Amino acid sequence: MPLQVVAAIIKVMIALRIVLGILKGAVVGGLLGGGLWYLETGGDMEATEAPLAWLRWPLYGAVGLLTGFVAGKPPWAKGNAWVSSILKGVFGFGLCVGLYFLIDYLAGGWSLFGRLASTWYFGFGAALGAVYAVFIEVDDSVGKQDEGGKRTAAKKPAKQASSADE
Repeated sequence: MPLQVVAAIIKVMIALRIVLGILKGAVVGGLLGGGLWYLETGGDMEATEAPLAWLRWPLYGAVGLLTGFVAGKPPWAKGNAWVSSILKGVFGFGLCVGLYFLIDYLAGGWSLFGRLASTWYFGFGAALGAVYAVFIEVDDSVGKQDEGGKRTAAKKPAKQASSADE
């Protein structure tokens, strides 16, 4: 195959992994955030009180944890994929809690329709999950792994012996 065709196929595959990452992260973050929002407000969009505001920390941590489990290489894949999933989940927990801290406390948050963006649990959780899942999906799509777990590059064709070498 010509190199241009191979390059085009690789670009399409990475684009599909990015879309898949956005979907996985947005679904995980949106579902968890929507669940907390419903627990807190009972489904009332006009509610202004936040009695469960302390649950934002574990919520965004859980978004990172579950996104790390489902994004990229699945835990049931061959080899030590379950170890990788656990590590991605633990890192995602810390990353999403840290991003929440940076955005909400250090930057002062930002207003979205008269409320802090981090209080729109389903939207903010979906955004955090999508960003982290895209990072994982792109990272897992670069290079292949052999049986031993080592990353390998594409194999070069073997040189053919010419009659001058003999």
